[in-house]
Amino acid sequence: MKKLLIFVFITLLSLTAYSKTDIEDKLIAQIPTLSGYESLECVQAGDGFVLSLTFEDKNPVRLNVREDGTITDYFEEMPPAANNRKRLPSVSKAEASEIALQFVQAAAADIMNQINTQIYTNTYDFSSECYNIRYARNVNGINYPADGINISVHGRAGRVVRFYRIWSSDIDFVPVDEIISHSNAEQKFKENIGLTLRYGRKTENSRVVAYPMYVPSNTDSIDAVSGNAISPVPVRSAEGYHEMLALFKKNIPSGAPELEGEIEEGLVSGRDARLYASKIRELKIGGNYTPQQAKYYKNPSGEYLITLDFSNLIHRISVTLNARTLDIIGFLNEETAEKPSGNPIDKEIIKKSANNFLLNYKTEYMDQLAPPIITAAENGDKKACAVTYERIVNSLPYKSNYIRFFINSQGDIISMSSLWDNIDFDSGEDIINPDMAYDIFFKSVGLRLVYMRTGGSKAEPVYTVNPQIPAVIDAKTGLILSYDGKPAKPGASLNYVGLDEHYARQPATVLADCDIFVSQGNVVLDDAILQKNFIAMLSCIVPEEMPVYNKQSGITDEELEMIYSVFLTKGVLESSEIMPDGFVPRAEAVKYLLRAVGYKNVAELEGIFKIPFMDAHKIPPSHYGYIALARGMGLISGSGGYFYPSQNLTNADALILIYNYLRYNN
Repeated sequence: MKKLLIFVFITLLSLTAYSKTDIEDKLIAQIPTLSGYESLECVQAGDGFVLSLTFEDKNPVRLNVREDGTITDYFEEMPPAANNRKRLPSVSKAEASEIALQFVQAAAADIMNQINTQIYTNTYDFSSECYNIRYARNVNGINYPADGINISVHGRAGRVVRFYRIWSSDIDFVPVDEIISHSNAEQKFKENIGLTLRYGRKTENSRVVAYPMYVPSNTDSIDAVSGNAISPVPVRSAEGYHEMLALFKKNIPSGAPELEGEIEEGLVSGRDARLYASKIRELKIGGNYTPQQAKYYKNPSGEYLITLDFSNLIHRISVTLNARTLDIIGFLNEETAEKPSGNPIDKEIIKKSANNFLLNYKTEYMDQLAPPIITAAENGDKKACAVTYERIVNSLPYKSNYIRFFINSQGDIISMSSLWDNIDFDSGEDIINPDMAYDIFFKSVGLRLVYMRTGGSKAEPVYTVNPQIPAVIDAKTGLILSYDGKPAKPGASLNYVGLDEHYARQPATVLADCDIFVSQGNVVLDDAILQKNFIAMLSCIVPEEMPVYNKQSGITDEELEMIYSVFLTKGVLESSEIMPDGFVPRAEAVKYLLRAVGYKNVAELEGIFKIPFMDAHKIPPSHYGYIALARGMGLISGSGGYFYPSQNLTNADALILIYNYLRYNN
């Protein structure tokens, strides 16, 4: 090993006072498993080096190392799993936390005095089979969320496979000797930021509904010394048109995505829509652009839209129109986006371009538009601005509806996007008064003290809105709402009632370490499980990617709807079987699980299965293969020789079923 290191560290010796032996000893002391390598390559990168080590009987390792030997990034290349099936870890969450802490104490000893090891996050990821742990940076007793240590412990190998530190060295933390009190910060929040009454947007029974709500007026924070508001730098991406289309694609009519002609009486044809679009001067559809196929969508209000693409050898222009009225909903010109921007930004030119477009094509909307908000926009390395006109209804802002432009420094419109709901609005009467809204906000959401980088090399203590709880208050009921407009589910610690003596103790404990559990709060293991809870648990173990939801705060109605939608597409269950608040018969539960993980075709083969249960005659023929397969895989065992297919699945049995499937994969 020493012989190999002489070659590797020649460059190091010319740049640092540390000798090759010093660095070698430091690395091995921090991570003893690095000893005994077979080969090592070193590449200089910035102020440090990237080291790649291979071993005869271990996985390759890559490290980013500073000149003094400090490790900033460590990555062990684990072999890919044989398939995408989820497996149980071999170490517990508590054991993973201890392994992570020992590694951090060795690899980050120089910053241990600023790592909060008492409060940290630890979540399990089935895809990487790792516990992912994050320690935040803590200075003067205050967290600095932008910095921290991220570490991954492999759940089956029981060792650290990834470590990286995000740690600003060029930053000065303002002392906290003279910060204002929490109660004073609340008063300053009311004076300098405040809550605003506006309309929110939610979906009920596939219909868009507007509702009045109180939310913070902006994303500012309160300077913990002066009490003034501090604003982050707003930057918008120029991808607004694509975001708009992504929303519409959730509402594609059956059979319509590639439809060229009419799909309903009164809709314009693709030919007529193209002819109209080509006459819109701002789109700049020249003769070198060739029209592509038309696509029809529905917007959230149920109105038909048509999207047209035009392309040349290099660029594409896309435009979306109302398929009945030809009203312009949005467009994107890639050629304009790539146009050089030598001119400095002139906001008057930017605003004039946007206003002229509105006057020419959106006149009927202008009496409901607030004055434009102009902010910097991301457009690669080219200069651009976002111009946003938010909708005003009944004198209240409705920020979910808007017309937005991205315009380059020459005043050319890169893209335009809009969202405009054709709905009735609540009059705004019978709402709670602002004082009551503030009481609810400070009690249920609140402010938290953190460090925030405010420019240059200085980080200041600020009071910011607690990001752990949605800062949305229903202006009629005073309830805290999730961002989907539904009542927020209060965070509650999981408590399986009677777990210590229960036969499901081990499955429940192991799955909880993997962030799989029935629901939140007090859960009676012998109660029947609700279908929505079982479906959410199944979403955690399927081989494919599924909609992600926050396990700690609970699943929202919108997230649950997305999971049901995926399972409908996969054929896990039929639309007639969806009963979120209903119970799940045991035979149905087995069917759902095996369909979700890819055994549907096998389970539905006829005439090849035998079932040893004495009540096999009570199992529906359509479920016979599923029950037999589950019995053969060891997922179910029955009780006293009986399976009881029509009995409702309990919370405990749901945990055991999923635990047995994951154990089978092991």
